Amino acid sequence: MLITALSCKAQIIPIEEQINYMNNEIEIPDGAYIKDVNNLFNKYVGIWIGTHNNKTFELHIEKSTKYFLDISEDILLIRYKITDTTNNLIYDNTNVSNNTDTSIIEGYYMSTNGNYVLNYYNPNGICGLDGEVFIKVSIDNLNHMKLILVLAHDVLNPADCPNGTLELDFPTQQSMTLTKQ
Repeated sequence: MLITALSCKAQIIPIEEQINYMNNEIEIPDGAYIKDVNNLFNKYVGIWIGTHNNKTFELHIEKSTKYFLDISEDILLIRYKITDTTNNLIYDNTNVSNNTDTSIIEGYYMSTNGNYVLNYYNPNGICGLDGEVFIKVSIDNLNHMKLILVLAHDVLNPADCPNGTLELDFPTQQSMTLTKQ
């Protein structure tokens, strides 16, 4: 009976080991918990502000637990506000309370080089493109974080976007530096 009880116990996988399952195409076992056991997410949690392309970005990062099928996973969620140089609001989802809203940038995995990768879906739809946001807190200064968006695709069917692609919110050519508030 003791062996049965121990075998039913959920397997805990540290978030930094999840990438090994992905790279080696190993299925995460049912009942597993991909957990931030080493508190790697703590340095990200909070409000971060940076500027890029004459826009100010205010990122609200929080830790959450996602449940999918029979697997639990600690992730980061990013809600954000963007304003222009005259403080006109360009975009704001900081008050969105539903964690499954696609406008929220949702955590995906911790890479082997220390970047945390999140899924980004442009809130303006397919013509705004989507991809993965890479964030990394500086080792030398825990109050500085780099962010860049890597597009999932750059070729769209022109029929889907008769007015062309929409302007991207986040930088794609070089990273942006944000400061923790």
